[in-house]
Amino acid sequence: MSDGYSNITLLECNRLHSEQGKSGNTQNPALFTNKIGSGVHVKAGDQMSVYSSFISEIGAGADTIEFKGVDLNASRNFTYTNVVNEYPVNACNSKPFGYEMTSASNITITERIRDNKCTILLNYYKTANGEGHMHLPRRFMWSDVGGYGTGSVWVSQDSVGAGRPYEFRKGEGCTIPYVSSDYTTSVGGVQTRQKYFVEEDWFYYVNNQNQYSFIKKRTDGSKYKLFILDETKYGIQSESSRNVIREGISPAEWTYYEYIEKLDIELDKGFSSPSAIASKITNKLQESQEPVTLNYHQQLVLQGTSGSNITRPVSVIQQSNTYKPLYSANASNCTESGFFAWDSSTPNDEALKWMSSFKYIGIKRPDNWIAGRELQNQLLTHLDASNTNIGMCGFQFLFDLNPDDFLASAGSSGNMMVTNHLWDEKLLLKMKELFDTQEQYPEFFTNHSNHYTGITNASNSRFLHLNSRNSSVSHPTNPTLPLHLGTDNMYSNSSTLHDGFITKPLFIDFNPTFRNTLTDGESWSRGYAYGFAKKYRHTDDKDYIAFSTEHLGFPSVNHTIPLDYFAYNNGSSASNTQPIKKNTLLGYDVHFSAYGTSAMQIADGNILYSYDNIGFRKVYNINTITDFTNASANASVDIVGYSPFSYIGADEPKLEFNNTTNRFEWSNLHTSERIQNKDDAGGIDFDSKEIVPVNTNAGEQVYKLNKRIYNNTFTPDMLSYGANQQNACANLDGTDQPFQLDLLNMNIQPFSIMDAMSGIIIKDFGYTKETWNDGIWGILGFTYEQFNSQLNASNDLTSRVGENNNLNLNFAFTNADINAGDTINFGSNIFGAKTYSNNVPTPSLFVGTQLNIHDPSLPLRMYLQLYPNITNIAKSITLPAPNLPRRMLRPYYCIRSDIIDSHYIGGNDSGQKLPVVAIVNKINGDGDFFFQENEGVTHTFTQDKVITNITTSIHDPDQEFSHVNNDSAVIYKITKTIPASFDIVSQIMQNNQTKK
Repeated sequence: MSDGYSNITLLECNRLHSEQGKSGNTQNPALFTNKIGSGVHVKAGDQMSVYSSFISEIGAGADTIEFKGVDLNASRNFTYTNVVNEYPVNACNSKPFGYEMTSASNITITERIRDNKCTILLNYYKTANGEGHMHLPRRFMWSDVGGYGTGSVWVSQDSVGAGRPYEFRKGEGCTIPYVSSDYTTSVGGVQTRQKYFVEEDWFYYVNNQNQYSFIKKRTDGSKYKLFILDETKYGIQSESSRNVIREGISPAEWTYYEYIEKLDIELDKGFSSPSAIASKITNKLQESQEPVTLNYHQQLVLQGTSGSNITRPVSVIQQSNTYKPLYSANASNCTESGFFAWDSSTPNDEALKWMSSFKYIGIKRPDNWIAGRELQNQLLTHLDASNTNIGMCGFQFLFDLNPDDFLASAGSSGNMMVTNHLWDEKLLLKMKELFDTQEQYPEFFTNHSNHYTGITNASNSRFLHLNSRNSSVSHPTNPTLPLHLGTDNMYSNSSTLHDGFITKPLFIDFNPTFRNTLTDGESWSRGYAYGFAKKYRHTDDKDYIAFSTEHLGFPSVNHTIPLDYFAYNNGSSASNTQPIKKNTLLGYDVHFSAYGTSAMQIADGNILYSYDNIGFRKVYNINTITDFTNASANASVDIVGYSPFSYIGADEPKLEFNNTTNRFEWSNLHTSERIQNKDDAGGIDFDSKEIVPVNTNAGEQVYKLNKRIYNNTFTPDMLSYGANQQNACANLDGTDQPFQLDLLNMNIQPFSIMDAMSGIIIKDFGYTKETWNDGIWGILGFTYEQFNSQLNASNDLTSRVGENNNLNLNFAFTNADINAGDTINFGSNIFGAKTYSNNVPTPSLFVGTQLNIHDPSLPLRMYLQLYPNITNIAKSITLPAPNLPRRMLRPYYCIRSDIIDSHYIGGNDSGQKLPVVAIVNKINGDGDFFFQENEGVTHTFTQDKVITNITTSIHDPDQEFSHVNNDSAVIYKITKTIPASFDIVSQIMQNNQTKK
C-alpha cells in the first residue's frame, strides 16, 4: 500500500495586488498583506516553503552601486562661516549691494551622519598669478589725491606714493625686517649685511639698470587661503554710532575668520550607476544661482517732475556652489584718501570703504597663521581684560639678555631667557600647536643670509618673533602710539623709519623626541615640555616659562643670538655689547610683514583707464557710463565702485567615474589659467597702425611658465606694465625694422608654474574615521587616509599635487598635471618659435630700440631680458579612489511572513514579530529584479489553521526594511500529504463515524 501523495497549492502574494497596493499606500513597499479568498486549510504536518521570490529594486542586476539611506548611528560637529547682510538700504542709496554692512563669524552645528548624505566643508584660495591680487602690507591701490589716478598709472613704478608701506629703513626701500648696512657682521673678514626674511616669499625687485629697486613679495603662483573680516561696512552708515574706525596700526590686527562654506551632498537611496552618482555630485558642486544685475542709481529731472530716481544696469554677476564673485579691493574703495582718513581716525565714507577693501584676505601658510593668532589670543588672557588687540601683547623677560650670556661656550650657565609668564599648561599647548605647524615649512629654517645660516633646522629649533627695539624706545614720530609686537609700517603720515616695532625671528632649542610630551621641563636630558619649554623657579618661589639656545649647534666662539639683535635694541647706537632689555616684546607677530607670513588682498583689477589710455593716446574710458545729469560733452560716470567683485573658486569641479580604471576620481578643483588676448586685441596698434589680431586659441585651459601679462587687469603688484611689451631690433645700430617682444613682467618669478587663477579646497568630507567606510566616499572607493593624512611639507597648500602625494593629502585640492614629457614643448628660439629639442629653456637678451613710449623710464638701447614664453595645454591632476567602489552593501534579503511560526537568529534583533521564511541572495539580478535562485527552506505546520491572509515583509540583513519598489512578489508553496488507501469500505465507515 502507498504512503499517499502530495497536494500542492501555490499562493501568489504580489505587492501590487495587496491591500496596501489596492489602496495606493506606497509608504513602505517592503511590507504588504494579501487576502487569500475563502482561506486555505492546513493541518499539522503540512509543509510550506517559498517557491519563488521576485524582489523589485531599480538598478538590480545592472552595473550599479547601492545606498541604503540609513543613519550610521553617529553625529558630527561642523564649523562653517555664517555671513549675515545687515541694514537694508533704499533704492536711491549709493551702496549697490542692498545692505550697509556684513557680519561674519564661524559657527558650529551638529548633524547626523547617513550613508547617502553628508556635509562637506569648502575653503577658497586665490593664487599669486599676477592678476586679481595685491600683496600685503599695502596702504592703498589707487591714488585719488596726488595725480596718480590717470592712465599713466600703468607705466608708473611702484612706490610709497603709489601705496606701498612706508620704508622701514630710510632710503633703503625696504618693506620687511632687514638690518641696515650701517651695522654689519664680519664673516671671514668680509662685512656682510644680515637679512631676516623667508626668501621663498620675497625677491629683490630691480628695474632696468637698477633705476628702481626694493624688496617685494614674490608673484609665483602660490596659493593663498581666504579669510573673512568679522565686520565689513560698505561706506558711511545711516546710523552714526556705527561709523567707527577700527583699532590698530594695520588691518592685520583685526579679527579674521577662516572662510568655510558648507555644502550638503545627498544621493538617492537604492541602486544607481557610477556615472549617475558622479553626475549628481558634480551637478551639486556646479549648481548655479540666478544671475544678479548690478545697478547704478541716478537722480534725473524729468519733464513734469521735480526729480526721479532711475536704475541703470552696469554689470551682472552669477555664482555657483563653488565659484563666486567675492567683494574685492579696487580703485573705488582702496584709495589714498580712504587710507589717510583711516590713518587720521576720521570716520567718513572713504575711511569705511577703505576698511571694507580688506574684507577678504589670502594667507599663504594658513595653519601657521591661525596657530600664531591663537597663541596671541591666549596671551591676551594674561593681560588686562580691556586689551583686545592681539598685536599689542607678548612675552617679556624677567632679566635683561646680555651678549656674553649667549656665547655658545657659556653652555648651560647661560643661553637661557626667562619670560615674565608663569608656567601655564594652556599657554604651552598653544605654543606647541604653533611650533607643530613650523615643521612643515623647511624654508622657515633656511636662513640663507644671516647669523643662523647652516645652524637652524626643523629638528633642532623653533622660533618666535622678537621686537627689534625694547619697549622704552618710543615711536619716532608718534610717542603716544601704544606698544605693538611688530608692524606693517602703514600707520602715521610719515616716511620716517618705524623699525622700533619690526620683529625678527628668535630661534630657540627644540627636541622633537618630546614634541608630544608635557614634561616637568626641568632639564634638557629628561626633556623640555613639548620639546621647547624650560621651567625656571624664581626667587619668588614661582615657576616661569623659559627658553634656551644652548643646543642649536653654534661653534663655541659664536653667539647663539645674533649680535645685531643686541646692537639695535635700545634704539640709540649700534653697539653689540649692550643687552636686549627685559621689556622687549616676544611672541607671534600677527602683521603681514612678519617673518614667515605672506598675505594678499583680492583685487578686481578694474580702473577707469585702459592701458592704451596713456595721456597721448586717449581714445576711450573703460568702466564708465554716460552721465545723463551732465550736459557737458562726453560727460561720464565712473562705475568701478558698483562692481567690486572678483570670481574666486573652481569654475567646473568634477567627480567622474573612470571606465578604464573602474574608479571614481576628483579633478578640476581649481580654475585653470587660460590663453588670453592682449588688451588691444581687435583694435588698431598705435605704432604699426595695423589691426591687432585676436587669438583664436583664447580661452583654452593651459599652464604657464614665465607667464606674460597682457595688461587686461590692473594691480600695483605688476607695476610697471610699460615693460611688458617692448620694441627690439636685430642689429646693434638699430637699422633694422623694430619688432615687438612680449616680455616677462619683472615682478613675476621666472620659471614659476602658473596653472590656476583660484580654486577650492575640500577641507572636510563629512565623515569620521569610524563611519567613513559606510558613508558615500568609502562606498565610492576613497579612503579616509587619502584626505586626512598628517599635514607636512609634501602635502600642504604650498606644495603641488601629483602622483607622489595624491593618496596622502590632508585635504583635497588640485592643479595641472605636469610631467616630464611636457618639457619637449618648453624650448624655443629667441623669437618664440618652438624648437622641440632636448635643450633646457634659458633666457636671452635683445637690444632695445629708441626710447619706448610705453615706459619713458627705460634708457636708450637698453638690453631687454627675454624669458621663453612657455604655455602648454593643461589637464587637471586627478585624485583617484584607491579602491574599487562597493557595488552591493547587503548581499541578500530576508523574507519574513506570518504564514508560519518560526524563528530566525540574526540581524540586529532576532525577536521580530514575523519569522523569516526565506533568504533571497542577490546573485541573480536582471531588469530591476532579484530572483530567488532555488526553492527555499521547508517549514512544517505544527497545528491546524485556516490561512485567510498573508503578511509579507522584505528586510536587509540588519532586519531593517529593504528599500524596494512596489512590484515585488513572493509565491508561497503549501504541500499537503494525502494518504493513499485501497480499503474503500473501511474509509467510508471511518468518514461516517467522524460525522457522528
